[in-house]
Amino acid sequence: MINIDYIDEFNKEYKKLCKKYISLKKDFWDFVDVLEEAINDDFNSFLEMWIIWVRIADLWEISKNIIPMKVRKFVCVSIAWKSRNSWIRIIYLYDESNKSVTFLEIYHKNSKENHDINRIKSYIK
Repeated sequence: MINIDYIDEFNKEYKKLCKKYISLKKDFWDFVDVLEEAINDDFNSFLEMWIIWVRIADLWEISKNIIPMKVRKFVCVSIAWKSRNSWIRIIYLYDESNKSVTFLEIYHKNSKENHDINRIKSYIK
């Protein structure tokens, strides 16, 4: 089992989005289950999934053990019915040494241009 943590900013953003998109709670917990399974399998069988999490290129060399990741195509059922190209983005840190995940940011891709680099840097250090 992996250790999962959430920062306060993430919780606020998550609650706000849950009010707007009814299915987000269930969809997010389904994602957490898949992520936990992927981490336990060292991501081996999950590399070819169409919903891919990617390393954040400009930050992943700051720490060798802590990897900032972005989920680019998180499917929220409430949004999927409206548009195929409307995605939720999730930013989290994956600590390889103790297999833990810290969720940092969640946002709708149409409401925000990109992730908050300063927030990510402050939690890596």
